[in-house]
Amino acid sequence: MIGRLSELNVIYVPAVIFITVYIFRRDNVMKFISVYPYIAVFAVLFGVEMYFSKYSLKIIKQFGFVIFSSNELIENFIFITVLVFLEIISIKVLLEPRSNKAGMIFLIMSIILMIVERFLFIYEVSVFPLPVISEFILLMTSYYTVSTFKKIKNV
Repeated sequence: MIGRLSELNVIYVPAVIFITVYIFRRDNVMKFISVYPYIAVFAVLFGVEMYFSKYSLKIIKQFGFVIFSSNELIENFIFITVLVFLEIISIKVLLEPRSNKAGMIFLIMSIILMIVERFLFIYEVSVFPLPVISEFILLMTSYYTVSTFKKIKNV
């Protein structure tokens, strides 16, 4: 069960990126409900991944218990493909006239860092046993996204 929970980034990373793109797009016609089908697709992808993967637990002195997947290489390449797709969508939204340019550039840079970190992780060049640096960058992007909302002052 823990192995299955360790791969939740297949759902939440694209979900956060879609929500961020939705917010930075500043389109009054598109409703937030339109993001749900995309998140559902990634949830199904997560289910398929969990069905076909077997997990093993390894002990690393520096980090403790680390969970590895039997299909880790395939999962990483699929995840990189999804990130490239989301990168293309982000660049397309960046070129729209009403989009938040600074936020979209921050998101695009975050996605590029995620892709680079995944490739480094595949080639076993990493500081941590899991790609967590890019997820921290995505958290910073999410924080920036939320901070762009107008603050309502109570009088």
